[in-house]
Amino acid sequence: MKKSVLLLFVLAAAAALTLAGCGGGGGSSSSTPVDLDGDGVVHALDAFPDDPAASVDTDGDGFPDAFNANATTEQLAATTLTLD
Repeated sequence: MKKSVLLLFVLAAAAALTLAGCGGGGGSSSSTPVDLDGDGVVHALDAFPDDPAASVDTDGDGFPDAFNANATTEQLAATTLTLD
């Protein structure tokens, strides 16, 4: 009985480690960073993840420090953001 329990424990631990290494074992997992607005700045680092015109707000006041250098004329015209 003890050998069966030990074997079951070892198998369960091995399965858990295997699933943890592959992203959860089901569904899709992506290691590609997300950039929702397509401005080239990863969503997690973008102060304005829904606006491609700006991405940096170093003082955290809700106003961008500058517009992105790669922002198009259309993106700049469409933004509701005001510079610091």
